[in-house]
Amino acid sequence: MEKPQKQIDSELSVLRTTLLEDPLRTAEQTQQVLLRAEKYHYPHGIIFSKVILAYCHWNNMSYGKGLKVATEAGEVQDMLDSDEFSSEINHLKALNHFGKAEYFIAQHHWNIALEQAALNSDSHIELEAMIGLGNVWRLTNEAILSSTAHQLAIELANYQHLLILEKKSRILLAKDLYQQGDYLNMLMELDAAEELAVEHVDHTWEAEISNYRAMAMLELNRVLDADVATQETLELCQHYDLTWMSAPAHVARARFYLSQHEYEMVDHHLSIAQRIAVTFDNGEILAEIFLGHSQSAEEQGKFEQALEAHKQYREYSLKKYTNYTASFTHGKAHWSKSQLDQRSLKLLHRLRQLIDSTKRNNNGALVPETSWWEKLILFKTQLNSSTHSVILIKCNDAKVVERTTQFINSIASHNDYLAILNNEYLGWLIEEQNEGANAAFREFKQLINHFPWERHALPSGAIDVSLHNLTRFPFTLEQLTQMGE
Repeated sequence: MEKPQKQIDSELSVLRTTLLEDPLRTAEQTQQVLLRAEKYHYPHGIIFSKVILAYCHWNNMSYGKGLKVATEAGEVQDMLDSDEFSSEINHLKALNHFGKAEYFIAQHHWNIALEQAALNSDSHIELEAMIGLGNVWRLTNEAILSSTAHQLAIELANYQHLLILEKKSRILLAKDLYQQGDYLNMLMELDAAEELAVEHVDHTWEAEISNYRAMAMLELNRVLDADVATQETLELCQHYDLTWMSAPAHVARARFYLSQHEYEMVDHHLSIAQRIAVTFDNGEILAEIFLGHSQSAEEQGKFEQALEAHKQYREYSLKKYTNYTASFTHGKAHWSKSQLDQRSLKLLHRLRQLIDSTKRNNNGALVPETSWWEKLILFKTQLNSSTHSVILIKCNDAKVVERTTQFINSIASHNDYLAILNNEYLGWLIEEQNEGANAAFREFKQLINHFPWERHALPSGAIDVSLHNLTRFPFTLEQLTQMGE
């Protein structure tokens, strides 16, 4: 590779990292690099430049421009023997079609991106494509399919230690759960997303977490918490100039005031939200705004105003799906919804099998501590239909913890979950209950008692095991520690 080409690649690698901070400035600088790449007839530099420009245009909501340069990048890529950028280019096409509310075409390109990313072992694009498919399903009222895609994305991101994408997936799963009316689990996902430490602080995500927390609080009638959360969201939007989040933040604040029957404040915040939303929204937020106007007017006995607002709510609700259905008439959109969904689900199922197989081969039943507590709470909520019990293993030596973990992995069944809870405790969610759990526990104790600890240079008698009913087991590590004291 010649020196000018190396310089172009080096500059583009740096510019890719500045996308989120300043997309306009990044686009200007990338355009200059693109001219040099074209001057030297350097295809890799041309494709790389256009990929970055497509992200910049998408970030600035210039979806037509983003689609144009992504298509141009694809045309150059098609002339080469390699397919280095193929999956990312299809992801970019999907993003920009999604921005234009052309959901069927976006789903088609995310299907292709998912296939190509799997072939190239590109976990990042695999995750982005899964997230995209979930978003398409959420916006087309397929909340169960959406949550399936986002849950799988969480598991893959967690397994690959891609914390930013895990955080993004958890926020989106919270949205799915809101649509399903599952507000408690929604709050759990938001808390888990907030706790994830990532190098890049995304203030938009902070505002989203706060806003969705407020909406869940309102649904749960936790008015004081909702008051705090809605104010926090507005402050974040104002401080960091988060235009995109400002409209839903004002809608949430209006809903809080509606719960307090403060109609003047309801209209105030809805009017602000409307002024912001008309600049970019395709109908989703505007539908919520006019629904709020209608509810406020109806509660005040202003029935004519309520009816007019409700008509506009219906109009914007239908508008959300206009481009969705119209996308079938576009030249390349010759697929049915069922064909697209079937293809998407096959790809996700294949990934699910691959993840499960890899986990079993590498880690057996071992899962991260946070995932273990999430599974515990999930099984607790199932009450009579739950199928698990807890075996708690207390160890007084770090090497014993490690060796016991390996040992349990070798005997755990497919639907068991094991986690190192801290430097003292191992938690084993075993798929047995009642007498089955007692029998499994007795067998495990015998195995522990007869294990040749001395041969492994480990202290004997360094383990204390106990069996617990799932419903009476603590919810947190702190409670568990107190229980052991």
